[in-house]
Amino acid sequence: MTALNRPVSIDEALWSLCLKVDTATVSDVLNARGTFNKAMAPGIVGITPSTRLIGLARTMRSRPRETAPDAGREYALLFEAIDGLSTGEVLVTDTMDCCVWGELCCERSLVKAANGTVIDGYHRDTIRVIDSGLPVFSRGAHPSDMLYHREIVSINEPVHCGGVFVSAGDLLIADCDGIVVVPAGQISAVITEAVGKSEVETSVRTALRGGATAAQAFEKYGVF
Repeated sequence: MTALNRPVSIDEALWSLCLKVDTATVSDVLNARGTFNKAMAPGIVGITPSTRLIGLARTMRSRPRETAPDAGREYALLFEAIDGLSTGEVLVTDTMDCCVWGELCCERSLVKAANGTVIDGYHRDTIRVIDSGLPVFSRGAHPSDMLYHREIVSINEPVHCGGVFVSAGDLLIADCDGIVVVPAGQISAVITEAVGKSEVETSVRTALRGGATAAQAFEKYGVF
């Protein structure tokens, strides 16, 4: 998998912590803090089981296409969204029942040092997308291009993706368990707490392997 690039707005120390956490731990921390409904609904998955994604959201809102696109502007805002990606960003779509991503989108995103895309819709060019190394999460593959179905109408406005509202600058973490969204204002606190929880879970794992019962481990460490 392509190395995940550090967004400029996240310092090196915090980014190193971001790379240590997984979605399950972060989801637990968000819920414990009273920040609910930040785990996307099942169905948006990595293009391979090992695909992992971490980065800051750049959002893209769409609507159903009602008329033929203007000649020369068929992909105007899609191109603007991709060309405007910054280092460490993840392009996030709203809900769309069509294909919006393919190998050429991957190539441009890699040049921009982006960290991937999360699509509440479909991708195509599957083999070449995998070969590109860009982390891609979607609802699956479909060959019909979005040109005939939807148009992009705005960039970096809040979108509804996988049942979760995502705003530009939110942190997305995605792995084989799903996708979680950390609100921009909570990134440092949530990631720090998640790392601490992961360290406690390591102690629980060691205790269980040493013969402790589940109840004993939970009583001592408070997590399971």
